[in-house]
Amino acid sequence: MPAYFEQGFFVRVPAWHGLGVVLDDYPGREEAMRLAGHDFDIVERDLLVVGNTDAPDDFRGARAILGAKIRPVKQAGGWKAHLRSDTLDLIHVSKDTYTRIPNEVPYDFAELLLDEGFRYETGITLRGGASCALTLLLDEPITVQGDDSVTLPYVGLSWAHDGSGAFRVRSTSVRQVCANTVALSEAEGKRLGTDISIRHTKNWAARIEDAKKVLVGTRRDIEAYREIMEQYGEIQVTPLQRDLFSQAVVLDQTVASVSRFKGDVASGAYSVRVQNNVERETAKVKALFSGKTIPEAHRFTAYGLHLAGVEYLDHVRKYQSQDSYVGRTLLRDEPAKARLPKLLNELVAA
Repeated sequence: MPAYFEQGFFVRVPAWHGLGVVLDDYPGREEAMRLAGHDFDIVERDLLVVGNTDAPDDFRGARAILGAKIRPVKQAGGWKAHLRSDTLDLIHVSKDTYTRIPNEVPYDFAELLLDEGFRYETGITLRGGASCALTLLLDEPITVQGDDSVTLPYVGLSWAHDGSGAFRVRSTSVRQVCANTVALSEAEGKRLGTDISIRHTKNWAARIEDAKKVLVGTRRDIEAYREIMEQYGEIQVTPLQRDLFSQAVVLDQTVASVSRFKGDVASGAYSVRVQNNVERETAKVKALFSGKTIPEAHRFTAYGLHLAGVEYLDHVRKYQSQDSYVGRTLLRDEPAKARLPKLLNELVAA
């Protein structure tokens, strides 16, 4: 089954694998838990060891009567087994110091965010119940005047019952529909510094309150992003500034890098091949302003430059392999993209 998927729901938009239930509207807590396959608990049992020696006293009489068919059993001190409450399938074996986080806890956490305007967007169960995940959507898409596209802010929650991961919460742009997208969401949360990890220990409850305080601030961060993009949308740029930006993105992402490059070309520091490469990449950036991804209203605004810069750095410039492409777009904090606001400020000041 694709990406370990077992059960789940998705609001309006199906998952890539075509599995699960597609809903027309956002579910409530009980429906979300049931459709996601999270309506079970984990029960703990003593761990018993089956062997042929060292039988407990109450087994010795049976062995004397029935012979070797009776295999002695003894308790494994310091260990316990974790089973699904509904099927009694074995999920995990751990030291008895391991304290699990019940399925109700992520939903308690989610309910706090629902008060902030979030909704249950996806819920999935993976690997027989060993891994679970929720995606919450803030049903207030970010839009910028003059741009018909929207940015959908999500909060991703994931947890595991087999010891493979902690309960983790993060703001993300990834809609979790399978094991791969859960991994991408977790990686993005780490990259953005929004990932909160709560380990399965006896002190997990104390960390929940800290995590709630951080995630309530997610909505404020989203509003701050919207305000910055709106400000960019009001800043007009000239054709010359746009050309300067296009070449600076390809070079060292400073205004001075363009004049420096031209001076080095005049002195013969660069070969014709290097010059052609820079011209070709610059032309790719310029071409974005005539494409569908840059709204017509922002082809000469700082917001349009921002969109073009991100698109070029993420998707247009060359990459060594598919892994490096995924890495720079989702998994790593790319320094080139982090320098874009500084370059825009330099252009406006100039």
